[in-house]
Amino acid sequence: MNRIFSLTISLIFVLNSFAKDHCYIQTSVEKSEKIALVILNGIGDSKKNRKIQLDFFSDKGMDVYIPDYKQRSSLDESLYKFSVFYDNYEIDSYKEVNFLCYIIG
Repeated sequence: MNRIFSLTISLIFVLNSFAKDHCYIQTSVEKSEKIALVILNGIGDSKKNRKIQLDFFSDKGMDVYIPDYKQRSSLDESLYKFSVFYDNYEIDSYKEVNFLCYIIG
C-alpha cells in the first residue's frame, strides 16, 4: 500500500514539473484594478515561443497568462484543463480580461 502511495505522489510531482504555464503578474496592484491578457496558443506552440511572448507583453501594463491547456486526447480535456487554470489564477477577478487566440504558433 505504501509503495502505491509513493508511486502516486511521485507521478503527481513529475507531471506537475512538466507544466508549461507561463505567467507575468504585477503584485503591486490588486487584480480588480488591472487588465489581464490570456494568450491561447495553437499548433506549433513551444516553450521558446511562450518565453518570447511573455517577454514582449510583460512590459505592456497588464498581467499575462499563457496556459498549457491543450490535450491531444480530447477537446473536453482541453476545456477542463483551461477551466482549472482560469479558476486557479482567479482570472475572473480582473477589471478586464483580453484573449489572444490563434491556431498556428
